[in-house]
Amino acid sequence: MPRHPRLHSPPVGSQAVTLEVDIGLQLGTLELDVQFEAQPGELLAVLGPNGAGKSTVLRCIAGLLPVDRGCIRVDGETVDDPRASVLVPAERRSTGVVFQDYLLFDHLSALDNVAFGLRARGADKRHARRVATEWLERTGMADHAGHRPRALSGGQAQRIALARALATDPRVLLLDEPLAALDAGARATMRRDLRRHLGSFEGMALLVTHDPVDAYALADRVVVLEHGRVVQLGTLADVTAHPRSRYVAELVGLNLVHGSLLGSVLATSSGATIVTADHDADDGDAFVSIRPQAVSLHRQRPEGSARNAWHLVVRDVDMRQDRVRVALDGDLPIVAEITTAALAELDLRPGAAVWATVKATDITAYGS
Repeated sequence: MPRHPRLHSPPVGSQAVTLEVDIGLQLGTLELDVQFEAQPGELLAVLGPNGAGKSTVLRCIAGLLPVDRGCIRVDGETVDDPRASVLVPAERRSTGVVFQDYLLFDHLSALDNVAFGLRARGADKRHARRVATEWLERTGMADHAGHRPRALSGGQAQRIALARALATDPRVLLLDEPLAALDAGARATMRRDLRRHLGSFEGMALLVTHDPVDAYALADRVVVLEHGRVVQLGTLADVTAHPRSRYVAELVGLNLVHGSLLGSVLATSSGATIVTADHDADDGDAFVSIRPQAVSLHRQRPEGSARNAWHLVVRDVDMRQDRVRVALDGDLPIVAEITTAALAELDLRPGAAVWATVKATDITAYGS
């Protein structure tokens, strides 16, 4: 059935200053059930694999897609709530959006592209062009005011798109992978520009990205989505120290193993056991994280009393400059990182049998 637009009823007397997101939405095979908040002056990076629902969340906040259930509030004003029959149209929300492909209007100059949002909100042409000119100067694009989008480089188009989003003085700024289309050099420059411009932004900013470098460089906190759900939310330091999904662990370069912890021993569903020296985690469902650099490989079972030794099979060997990542299969699928010299000495190839060992002191355990 087609969705009918809901009428907007102005909120009464709320003084909250935050972005509150509670989205329930069925979109094809994707079922979103996402909750989080963002504070003024904060940039929240939204991470997750393809198909996790990251861009869909931004579209809901922007008003481009109504939610089926839940509620979205900006500074205490409800902008989408099916139960209250509230749906504020996108053009009436205090929201600026920078899309991955920028979506600049080919028939308009850079100046008129930046002025477009203000004109759409009812500003007269003179005022809109004056504000747009100020933003072109702030983003270093004043010399390109009369240029059409086809005459701009990717980095220049990105600056125009950012200026257009910020010119309306939004309370919420949504950045949907704004650096993805740029080459490495332009990405680094644009990342610095974003950090400078967002440093004085007083509203709430959300950045969808696949690149953890963007999160490290720009974000105050991160929210990680998988299969339409929030799997982790917190500072990047918290998320990387205690990953709670394989995606997050791989993103930060860690091995993540789930199992049942009893004392200092974690038992996995495949029958492997891992001994830790960490006694702070409670018994029960738990994770352990292992740095690939902490995994030692041997052709023969090492002598001595290694408490963590597993007989595994090499699945893949990935050369990375002077380091090699070795993916291992068996009761404990993990990744080891060794030197090229060690690779040559061990003569490792896919299908080779190896022993992997890890010191208990190199393993971190925490509750699930």
